[in-house]
Amino acid sequence: METTFVFELIKSLSAEERNELELFVASPYFNRGKHAGELIALLRCVLNFLSSPSAPALEKTIVYRQIFPDMPWVEGKLDKLLVEMKKLLRTFLLNRQYFQADNDFQAELDWGKVLQRKGMEQSYQQQLDKMKTAGSRNRWKTGAHYLQQFQLEHAIHVHQSYGNRRKGDLNIPPVLHNLDLFYHLNRLEHLNYFLLQNKVTNLEISESMDVALRESPLPERYLEESSYLLIQYKIFCVLRSPNPAVAEFEELNALLKQHEPFLEKSMLEQYYAYLRNICVLLIASGAEGFYQILHQIQRENLERGILYLEGKQGKLSPSAVLNLVDVGIVVRNYDWVDGFLESHKNRILGDNETNDFYRTNKACYLFAIGKFEEALDYIPPASPFVDYHLIGRRLELRIYFELDSELLPYKIDAFKMYLSRSSHKFLSPALRERNGDFVNLLYQLNTLPPGDRNRASRVLRRIEQNKGVSDRNWLLEKARQLT
Repeated sequence: METTFVFELIKSLSAEERNELELFVASPYFNRGKHAGELIALLRCVLNFLSSPSAPALEKTIVYRQIFPDMPWVEGKLDKLLVEMKKLLRTFLLNRQYFQADNDFQAELDWGKVLQRKGMEQSYQQQLDKMKTAGSRNRWKTGAHYLQQFQLEHAIHVHQSYGNRRKGDLNIPPVLHNLDLFYHLNRLEHLNYFLLQNKVTNLEISESMDVALRESPLPERYLEESSYLLIQYKIFCVLRSPNPAVAEFEELNALLKQHEPFLEKSMLEQYYAYLRNICVLLIASGAEGFYQILHQIQRENLERGILYLEGKQGKLSPSAVLNLVDVGIVVRNYDWVDGFLESHKNRILGDNETNDFYRTNKACYLFAIGKFEEALDYIPPASPFVDYHLIGRRLELRIYFELDSELLPYKIDAFKMYLSRSSHKFLSPALRERNGDFVNLLYQLNTLPPGDRNRASRVLRRIEQNKGVSDRNWLLEKARQLT
């Protein structure tokens, strides 16, 4: 019983949703027919089990006896009841979804259609007018706004078409206008996602995609109308460039600050994420001064709540924490990193009981300030998250190098074995290459004959030429110390 779809779905509900579900199933309007009482009993049985942590396993025979106490076991009888309960659950959850606040526009539009079908034309016209007025007052001109306006203007067009007296434009110009803006906003948003992904993974671009990236993306007259469209277009121009220019970044940064009052929070978060990623691209191209700029943007975003995950009670993603700590360490703002980690120790989404995400980042901080032995104690033995696992293993190797430990050669061999065998199942080729280059260059540094500056210089040049190797700054520092 505990493995059934119905049980899993009820188990996933919040306490408030379970209470609402009880009222829903108890309603004779929604739960009608000869199985109504049995469905109420089935739900009560499941809810009682879920509210009692010490309850025995919810076996089908036990459930059957509670619902049909005076009846012998009939094969398939309970299964049919579960099918009916699944239908009720579906109707209940769809009702809740439909009547959520963020679906108000669709509900209002549908209400207008109901009025029209009932022949109440004047009320329907008033409903459309009311919605049009509300839409004109919306300060957030996002893609969702233009989609709603398109739907509204199209409804007005259809309404006018029914009584077409061959006069007027049948509301077609505003239909096309809002459709255009919705299309171009969404098109640019997806093009930008693709371009950013290509910067990270070097995708194979199809002929049709190449054409889409090279052609003029939108009529310029729309740029003055929508802040969202203007910013998406500027992001597109920066990402389309093989090597983003500093001036382009500064222009985008200034544009964001200028239009912030007109940007919805979710979109502002998205645009700042692009800005941070463009910073990273500039750093990768050699503009290392952007580390300080990136750190400042990250701190401002954190203070304003832009980095916190929506609906997750002020929590950060593990990758966000990693980025904040990594950049803070690069710019040597160690006090800030330590304070940030301690204040967010229990605010990392998905961290386990032993705080492994926190411990990995704490180990990185301790390593940066030279507390190598203490850092070693903080590194978790393993992590199911690939990025964190790789960081932990590389950090361990760097600590053993700093301590001149005899264990280092064995740890290097173990990491090479990991990369060549088990990692093939879940590491991308690019990630495997970056980590493989790290361990190979570390091996070369570790096996350098004392005082052999010529050989050390050759290793340094290899590191300088390898822009993508993991922990490159640390490798450069160690190589320069040996030359």
